[in-house]
Amino acid sequence: MALSSSTAARASFAVGVARRRCGATGTRPLVTRSSTRTVVTAAAVVEGAHIVWLRAGDLRTHDHPALTAAAAMADRKVLPVFVFDPEECELCTPATVLVIHEAVAELRGTLRDMGSDLAVLIGDPVVELPKLANAVGATTVTAQVCLEWPRLSSYRKTRDALEAVHVRCDEWSASLRQLTDEGVAAAAGAARAARATRGAPLCAHRTEASFVAACGAVAPPLPKPTSLPGIPDAAATKEGEATEEGEATEEGEVSATRGGGVCADGGGGGGLLGELPSLDTVRSWAGLADNDTDAAYDDAVAAAYVALNDPALTRRRKGVSSVDNAFLMFSGEKMLALAAEEASVAIPVVPFRLPGGESAALDFFGGFLDFYTATSNKEHRRMYDRVLEDKPGAFFRLFGTAMALGTISPRHVVATAREWEVKARRATDLCASAKGIAEARDYQQAVAAAALAAGAEGPGLPLVGAYNIISGAL
Repeated sequence: MALSSSTAARASFAVGVARRRCGATGTRPLVTRSSTRTVVTAAAVVEGAHIVWLRAGDLRTHDHPALTAAAAMADRKVLPVFVFDPEECELCTPATVLVIHEAVAELRGTLRDMGSDLAVLIGDPVVELPKLANAVGATTVTAQVCLEWPRLSSYRKTRDALEAVHVRCDEWSASLRQLTDEGVAAAAGAARAARATRGAPLCAHRTEASFVAACGAVAPPLPKPTSLPGIPDAAATKEGEATEEGEATEEGEVSATRGGGVCADGGGGGGLLGELPSLDTVRSWAGLADNDTDAAYDDAVAAAYVALNDPALTRRRKGVSSVDNAFLMFSGEKMLALAAEEASVAIPVVPFRLPGGESAALDFFGGFLDFYTATSNKEHRRMYDRVLEDKPGAFFRLFGTAMALGTISPRHVVATAREWEVKARRATDLCASAKGIAEARDYQQAVAAAALAAGAEGPGLPLVGAYNIISGAL
């Protein structure tokens, strides 16, 4: 990866440690960074297949540097991959695993619409990714830089395992802002001081305002690629089908759980692409308890399910006469009796929950900004009930998980809020809240990257990522 010294410093201190692992030869992909955007560009020399390792934290197709780079690899095969790791899921609540499952399911469909696909593996990525890379002839992998202490060990071991089989792993990040040259120098100095002096500050910027002052303008989001190169031929071969060598692929060759087997839900037939485990299976891997809000949602769903399957409700629906529905005049006793009967079989109200996929995150964020505009969208109006509970904290409560799992990009949040303000010719508290959360997250990413650059690690560090949402952090 050819980087200038200034660019390499930005990669380390502004957007995370953009470290390359040299396991392959030849011209490498370039990570080019400017003051306005981060783009991974394709190499000119033809290499083997390329894997885009998608993780909880970048489950989207818009503003995704790795997919943007992959779209330009016209002379290579590209395979996006997601690994359901049961041990990593132990860091989650059942509610978090639910939205991850929803996001992955939608992402696979979106990638198929783009002419690609999504390989879904189950197990330890340290084992599964090198095995898949070997099976499809991959020589390079791209992944979002990891800034989470609980996931760093597995991430690094996976990266090392890929290097061991001569697969280069390049990292990317999509920060809201890039440090100026002066900011880069200050960050590098802080890292050196932190390594040399016990108790020295890990980050050059003690406050978010100081960080913003050391950065350039907010970068615009990358557009969603219109299409992607085809997947490797080996991945397109289903289990049991003949390969080019005339041999049958082995069932469960890649999609093995840590306990063994093709798929945790007993599914099969997906070949190297694998199949989604069942929702019940992935939720059983969750190691943390749901918070009160998520538990109440599950209770409401269960109550609604019971009510919908209540024989009394079925009889009531089938037995209602046209006279009853015509609102003809009845005696007071008749009206009270009808009202009591309806109440006895009423379906409980299920509170609003943002679905886990990218499309829902983008759609509902647009509806969120339109809060002060009249709408006939019933789902948006259900969301507004949640907004009214606490407007200052509404964006984080509604979209915090989407930002943590990467189904919506912080750069998209800021750009869309600004566009809304220009179009509406006014600013709102909700626009300000959304932009504020995105910018605060960007600062926390810089602090986390600085801590790692200084060699400081541990559960007390303010690392940013998918699973920090559990504790209410960004």
